[in-house]
Amino acid sequence: MMYITHFVRMAIVGCLPFVTEAWQINVLIFFLNIFNAFFTPAYKAAIPQSIKVEKNYSSGIALSNATNQLLGVLGPGLAGGVPAFLEARQIFFVYAASFIIAGVFILSLPSLLIAKDEKGFVNQANVWSDIIKGTRLLFTDKAIRFALFMELVAAIAGAQILVNTVGYIKGQLQLTDKHYGYVMAAFGIGAVVAAFA
Repeated sequence: MMYITHFVRMAIVGCLPFVTEAWQINVLIFFLNIFNAFFTPAYKAAIPQSIKVEKNYSSGIALSNATNQLLGVLGPGLAGGVPAFLEARQIFFVYAASFIIAGVFILSLPSLLIAKDEKGFVNQANVWSDIIKGTRLLFTDKAIRFALFMELVAAIAGAQILVNTVGYIKGQLQLTDKHYGYVMAAFGIGAVVAAFA
């Protein structure tokens, strides 16, 4: 699930430089955030599986969450400053390249994340049955379904922020890319505060 959702997101981001209409941005960002809503739980589930020592689980999860929150604050601010050096369409290519780099890291996850039989061979039947079972659990287990829909709500809100903020800052308020960066950084700080709350 993590591989598929990441590479679909990468393809969506790769389409952004070729957008010519506002509705196309809306559709692409909507689907990007839909796939984010599925990628995030899969990513979080992979963290404990990639840590060999059980006592390090909580530290690994905490470090991952802290990194995500830090990127939530720094990312929009950095992205807001990039237009000073690159053209608008080139920024999307940089964004797509960051997905390629992340894809390399995802593909290099430890082999212990893949179900193996006692002879050490990957058991494809188990892998697919586990994927089907896990997908079914996403929608049948009440707590997991709640977490999934919370991710979906956050993804939709994120899509609204990304799509509407640009038009509001640069269109209605007539401000610059620098101001857009400030607003996105403020959204990131707000996300950190909300996460701690």
